[in-house]
Amino acid sequence: MKAIVLFIALSFSAFSSELIIFDIEHKQFLSKEEFLDDSINSDLYVFGETHYHHCIQQAEAEVINWIAKKRNQEFTVGMEFIDYDKQSETLYWGIQYQSGAIGLREYTQKLIGKRDQDLLYSPILRETILNGGTIFGTNAPRDIKSKLIQDGYDSIPRAYKTEEFIEGSTAYLTRFKKAMEGHANEEQIQKYFTAQVYTDNYIAEKLIKKARTELKIQVIGSFHTDYFDGVINQIEYRGESNITSIKFLEMKNMYSHMNEDSRYGRVSKYLIGCK
Repeated sequence: MKAIVLFIALSFSAFSSELIIFDIEHKQFLSKEEFLDDSINSDLYVFGETHYHHCIQQAEAEVINWIAKKRNQEFTVGMEFIDYDKQSETLYWGIQYQSGAIGLREYTQKLIGKRDQDLLYSPILRETILNGGTIFGTNAPRDIKSKLIQDGYDSIPRAYKTEEFIEGSTAYLTRFKKAMEGHANEEQIQKYFTAQVYTDNYIAEKLIKKARTELKIQVIGSFHTDYFDGVINQIEYRGESNITSIKFLEMKNMYSHMNEDSRYGRVSKYLIGCK
């Protein structure tokens, strides 16, 4: 444990411009090459992120670049912030950016939004397109989720229902209740949780059944991925078992997960820390 603490301390100075990769199961740090070799047999990476965080989106973009260069094959990057039913537009703006007709800023604004924080996703879009990948919207529209919260799953249009709706685990609900504590009453929390689980179902189904490439990467908020639950559980249910789960976070927050003896188990397969 002392060695781990020392390594982290050194990382802030000697490796301030690099990413730190930690294999939680084997309690060891990995080089970029070791990480890529270790995950070479996995065709599905799930990136659990903190939204709108400069170093985290930069880190995700860098890892996309690593994977693309290592695998040298077509790949898809699924984006939680882009709706699946906007895929024609998503592909169109990707072609426009790739051809030079629009710049990266406009491309990001077309796909993600025009707020300053939306532009933090520019590196992910850039590294995907420049490495020959496809940006793929995997989420359901916000108004569909609002209707689900208000009137229940059966009320939403058939086009937005999943082929199967798999309930979230008890442990997932427990963590969700804790996260929502003080923000909603019990009835509201249950409705919000249904929307959370619906999102997991919807994203998993679109990524597995609609993305056309064998190699896939999904970028999504880490609450959907922590402890191999949420969207990872839904992906596994739909037949994909060899999933590489990565939690991206600031280096200063890595230690609590590195030796975590949680009632829920490991938070992910790998931690990737940035500064």
